[in-house]
Amino acid sequence: MIDKILAAMQVGAYGEKWDSIPGVSLRQIDGKAPGSLQPMGFGRIRSLTQSFCSGATEQNLIDLLNRAEAASKQGDTAEMRRILGVYVERVRQAGA
Repeated sequence: MIDKILAAMQVGAYGEKWDSIPGVSLRQIDGKAPGSLQPMGFGRIRSLTQSFCSGATEQNLIDLLNRAEAASKQGDTAEMRRILGVYVERVRQAGA
């Protein structure tokens, strides 16, 4: 997972030695170091949704996340992205 994130961010793309910079450590982002957070995943998004939404809006958004996660587990990336797009739009509508 971390490798995919680093590749997407193009960390080290020009051969820079980013991992030798003081204060930069993979241990800080892998969830093992005290006070660190793991990268965003369905569980964390679900938790945030439950923290900031309530009632029918919360349940609707949780249902979308569950469907997106199921699609992801089945390897259906296109469907997962489509559902997450709906989720994002509903979050925008709820915040307006």
